[in-house]
Amino acid sequence: MEEQMKAKDEQLAKEVDPLECVRHQGGDDGLKRLLIRLALGAGLHHLAQAEELVGMGIRVNKALLINVPDDVLVDRVQGRVVCDKCGTSYHLKNNPPAAEGVCDKCGGRLEARKDDRPETVRARLKVYHDLTDPVVEFYRNRGVLSEIDGTASIDEATAEILKILEG
Repeated sequence: MEEQMKAKDEQLAKEVDPLECVRHQGGDDGLKRLLIRLALGAGLHHLAQAEELVGMGIRVNKALLINVPDDVLVDRVQGRVVCDKCGTSYHLKNNPPAAEGVCDKCGGRLEARKDDRPETVRARLKVYHDLTDPVVEFYRNRGVLSEIDGTASIDEATAEILKILEG
């Protein structure tokens, strides 16, 4: 199962290359800068992509990593439920429905997604780390990586991100 998940994620990463539009863009510098920002916003999930930016003469002066321990991520996902009729998403701890098991919007039945099982989430996190940890080290070694505490409140994390980006 884990091998299938890894193969699926790697295939998706190959199909969705955020640098593709930058490689084939013409001479408009403003458009090129916008495409680079979009590509970086989509995230680089392979070391080869980060190295390619260097080869293209593109300097990244800030890279952000929102750090959340894997156990916290697994716990967060385990509490997620979705309406079987309208697709509205809830979290049993952080955003519970008014009535247990019933959608506030349409009255549909709330159920956990099959891919939210702890073992599935852990397998996906392993793939994420295998692909992304080298990119994190790449930017850490260049002195441009800032790490944000992803367990902080949304307001605190947002303030920290803004402080880093404005500084």
